[in-house]
Amino acid sequence: MSLKSKCELLEVLQPRYLKASKVEKQKMLDEFTSATGYHRKHAIRVLKNQVQVQNHLKGKTKTYKTLWLKYEMSESGRLRRWNFQSQSS
Repeated sequence: MSLKSKCELLEVLQPRYLKASKVEKQKMLDEFTSATGYHRKHAIRVLKNQVQVQNHLKGKTKTYKTLWLKYEMSESGRLRRWNFQSQSS
């Protein structure tokens, strides 16, 4: 299926999907995934118009900072001494 035909199918199906009940959404989702070849979770996001582009480097730095802060809070004395010594060198 070409990208243009996927977009056309999405334009037709999206308004109906947003108004449908849970059972109807499941059926529509099955048909949409079989027609487009999308994974089920991606198809849900596309139909709800919630597709987000992720910056993988940004996510890794956030994770690293979160872990660093978590360890700094739990091991505050040791890490603060190490951090102070590494900055003064």
